[in-house]
Amino acid sequence: MPANLVISINKGSESVAEFLKEVIAAPTGIPVKVVTFPAKGSIQFQINRVGDQVIGMEGYRLDVSASGVIIRAIDPAGLFYHMQTLMQLLPKEIERRKAGPAQKWTIPYVNITDYPRFGWGELMLDVARHFLPLTR
Repeated sequence: MPANLVISINKGSESVAEFLKEVIAAPTGIPVKVVTFPAKGSIQFQINRVGDQVIGMEGYRLDVSASGVIIRAIDPAGLFYHMQTLMQLLPKEIERRKAGPAQKWTIPYVNITDYPRFGWGELMLDVARHFLPLTR
């Protein structure tokens, strides 16, 4: 990550960007600034109001290259899910509450397209946990 991190956003992604700012700033000690487009940042959140048949409403596209990180989604939920993926790409120390010893923070170059397979959530009921009686 650069010495100063800039997250550029468009309208609708403010809360997700502020959350990411807090998540990154504390453990890395890197100053993080949030700016609005057309300013270009190391991390760019792009909410596309035009529908995308592939990713749907909650999906996202994450591209990490030498020029930075670009996240595209149709609504803020997709951006939030992207953040979970981005956190998994960072070293485990990203979970710290405060800055630790100096460390090199890197993100591997990837292109990820992720979206829910189905339009509904899943539910798993573990009946063994409740010791239900056998029925005959």
